[in-house]
Amino acid sequence: MTSIYGTDPSLDYQFIYPSEVLGKKKQCINYTENSLMWYLESFHPKFAYIVKIAQLDKLLDYENSFFTLFLPPETTLEEDKIFNIDIHDAKRLVKYHLMTGIIPRDLLFTSLYQELNTTIKGEKIIAIQQGPGTILFNHKSYLLQERHHHITPMNGIIHYISEPLYHF
Repeated sequence: MTSIYGTDPSLDYQFIYPSEVLGKKKQCINYTENSLMWYLESFHPKFAYIVKIAQLDKLLDYENSFFTLFLPPETTLEEDKIFNIDIHDAKRLVKYHLMTGIIPRDLLFTSLYQELNTTIKGEKIIAIQQGPGTILFNHKSYLLQERHHHITPMNGIIHYISEPLYHF
């Protein structure tokens, strides 16, 4: 199916911010073009909304901070849960999928087993290589090998994964 973003079916969705549903005016923030936050706002509005609830949007827009983000598909984020998420759960969800520094895709394949440090102190993502080109994270989510397997905004890198690593 074709969407306004191209022909990738994972981008075929329509997410309406809760403030629009409730009749409140949506606050417009212009993020730095090609930053992590700009990319999320442009192509992943559900995850961008969670980042805003977590009050981490300015961090992901800052051009001198570099991050690796493991991004689940929009279809795996349930709107009813997103609308009711509190700041604590939002921060935990975003920070669990975020790592300080840039970890390119090739580096993920340098070892059969890795423990990746998230931005939550003491929390790790377990990455197990299961064959050529296949990595399983936390025994449940795969690194996606589609055309969008990794995106490189100016202040980080985004790896698409099959489902969220942390559920709220």
